[in-house]
Amino acid sequence: MDAHIPKNKRLENERARQEP
Repeated sequence: MDAHIPKNKRLENERARQEP
């Protein structure tokens, strides 16, 4: 978990990770 990254940014990052 990246606590230093904002929640909205973290969600975007997680989404990009799931994408191929």
